[in-house]
Amino acid sequence: MPEEESTEAPRLHAKLFPSEPIIGGPFLNAFHKVLKATLPEWTSRLTVREGGVDRCVVGPDDDLAAAIPIVPRISPRGRQGAHLYGAYRGLSFLLISSPDSLPPSHNVINICSDGRPEIEGRSTHEWIRTFFEAVVAAIPIRYGLACDGEEFSAQNSIADEWSVELVGRDMTKSLPGLYWLNYFGEPYVDFIGETRLTTAPGPIVRKVDHGVFIELAESPWDWRSPAYQSLREDVLSHLGPEYFYSLQNPDRPTIAPTFTRSQSALP
Repeated sequence: MPEEESTEAPRLHAKLFPSEPIIGGPFLNAFHKVLKATLPEWTSRLTVREGGVDRCVVGPDDDLAAAIPIVPRISPRGRQGAHLYGAYRGLSFLLISSPDSLPPSHNVINICSDGRPEIEGRSTHEWIRTFFEAVVAAIPIRYGLACDGEEFSAQNSIADEWSVELVGRDMTKSLPGLYWLNYFGEPYVDFIGETRLTTAPGPIVRKVDHGVFIELAESPWDWRSPAYQSLREDVLSHLGPEYFYSLQNPDRPTIAPTFTRSQSALP
């Protein structure tokens, strides 16, 4: 018999960096509302998992903030993690929360899309775009990125036969790179400049209340094309390469905002 054609999509790499700890404050309930609005089927069985074991199920009317402290996973650096799973496979969230709002890379919403071609009846990358817009409207986000997982690896990993090292992730030095979908929150709008961001030569550039989205293509799977790579270089040149880490030139001087301890309120 002929082999069935695989419907699995490439893995998307997506992260959002809130200005405050996502766990233990008002941001978590706001995030829960976004999950329910953008993932009604997935959240019909929202499960908090630790060590591969389901610890509690959060119903549509339950309080996610009340559930997560039951299953803290504390790292040696004092960070807490919560892994959220839903009614179907191929999508999960890993929330990493620091006791403080600094350093900026220590509070992260990781969106884990493992080869799922569609989410809630839409292509995965279209859903990611909508989800990002909903989150940044509900929670102050400093920075966000989404791309094909292989695009992220091409810009931010050094591999040998024994290990893979991820590099360029210290936001106090630079942004990690320029990818398919980029969200520049308020610190970067102030630092880089709103006019420079909104006049970038990307095909999809849009201003939202507290930041700017720049997309380099309609689809994240186009990242290998010569046209995409040429446009990426044009956008880097327009914005300023000094704001971004470069795997090819890791020792070049870079700059970043001076982050302060945020007292951000919900929009």
